[in-house]
Amino acid sequence: MADADFRRAVILKMVQKNMIRTQGDLQEMIKKRGFVATQATISRDIAALGLTKVFGVYKPPTDLTPPPNIGEYIKGRINNVKTAGDNMVIILTNPGEAGSVGLALDKSRWPSIVGTIAGDDTVFVACKNAEHQQDILFRLKEFAPEAFVY
Repeated sequence: MADADFRRAVILKMVQKNMIRTQGDLQEMIKKRGFVATQATISRDIAALGLTKVFGVYKPPTDLTPPPNIGEYIKGRINNVKTAGDNMVIILTNPGEAGSVGLALDKSRWPSIVGTIAGDDTVFVACKNAEHQQDILFRLKEFAPEAFVY
């Protein structure tokens, strides 16, 4: 097994057994196991393994479980909510949390949501029409009323 493959196997086991929140945390953990890796190497390893941040913690691609309560999860993570036309809701989140918020919305199975696209701090939520857009806004306002103060 090549060094990179061995290191990645160790990283995968660490991610499965530990709550790793940052690349720096991961770098420290593998350093304790005798590996020397730069941040760029860690970043490439994360991409190669298909790791994603789920609810603020790195997870393997097959470990994408929904939050037990979406309201409790997204509370405090949403900073602002806007609309674009009749078919889009834009959610601004804390840095690094858009992916987790988008995933939580996808897993919520709200019938008004067609799908989400998330960046670092922005989630685009597609909906079927203006009525569905209003449903999404109503639900989000229940969980994050502070995000609706203009």
